[in-house]
Amino acid sequence: MNASKYTETRFYQIHDKYGGKRAWLRTHAYHLMDRFCLLPSGPNKTQLAELKRLVFVCQGNICRSPYGEARARQLGISSASFGLNADTGKRANHSAARIAKQRGLILDDHSTIHISQFLFNTGDLILTFEPQQMEELLSPGVLPESVAAVDLLGRWCIPSFPYIHDPYGLNDAYFNICFDRIDQSLVRLAPHVPSSLVT
Repeated sequence: MNASKYTETRFYQIHDKYGGKRAWLRTHAYHLMDRFCLLPSGPNKTQLAELKRLVFVCQGNICRSPYGEARARQLGISSASFGLNADTGKRANHSAARIAKQRGLILDDHSTIHISQFLFNTGDLILTFEPQQMEELLSPGVLPESVAAVDLLGRWCIPSFPYIHDPYGLNDAYFNICFDRIDQSLVRLAPHVPSSLVT
């Protein structure tokens, strides 16, 4: 394989697996930061035992968070979602809904909601997809004290992915990789969910 062909192949591998070059760099940078405890910590055992609902958070509440909410519900776990910059009342992204349907989930009834209109419950475990989202939510006065904890969903994936890049506007290959990571994270998280949440 010549150099140009190798470079082209490598580009598409990075694009399909991580969502692009910048996303690849962020993924590895945040992985190192998390490994060396430079990111906010996740919930401890006591906080996990107190949780009553999983709440998924992304930017627009049209791709990652509605998929996470739907998958959790399919697993029998009480769940909800919202977006930090969502326009309330919008539908899920068309590509997200189409690919979710191929994976056995229906997002047709999803309606976006902005954080300012979201009703938090006692015992919510807030799950974000990016460290920046987590840090924003942990700012003073953003979340009520009743929230059990905040964590990065991708920490539960093997290998760990503290940063799960937004698939909006990207190809089907990355959408599926992104959704794979959400599924893998929830499979590992589910056993830690109190039995009262699982039907």
